[in-house]
Amino acid sequence: MGKEKRNIMSVDRRLGNLEYIWKRGVIKVMWIAFKEVLHNSAKEVCGTIRSDNARKQTAWWNKELEEQVKMKKAWRKYLSSRTLEVHEEYKIQRKKVKEVVIKSKQMSWEAFGNSVENATAAN
Repeated sequence: MGKEKRNIMSVDRRLGNLEYIWKRGVIKVMWIAFKEVLHNSAKEVCGTIRSDNARKQTAWWNKELEEQVKMKKAWRKYLSSRTLEVHEEYKIQRKKVKEVVIKSKQMSWEAFGNSVENATAAN
């Protein structure tokens, strides 16, 4: 017996077990029962994952970028000294950070695209 047929039979069995609710005809109760069957079937078929999204993060942020941003703090030095030399240091570091951000975002999008392609190929 194929996986799809088993899944359909599982949903049919669950709906069949709720026959007494259908006979009563209370719409709210019917909706809750149907929703529960649908959710349980979807969990069984698709599975579930746990994620810790307590702190939202960007997919492209990484250690290299974090280090480059920390080094960009030359701006504070410039504000305190107002020298041309420190300002040039800041501009160079700012340019490096922009390059790293662009590279990191590009790599992140490529990885996302590949994961989408692999996921659709698996289906």
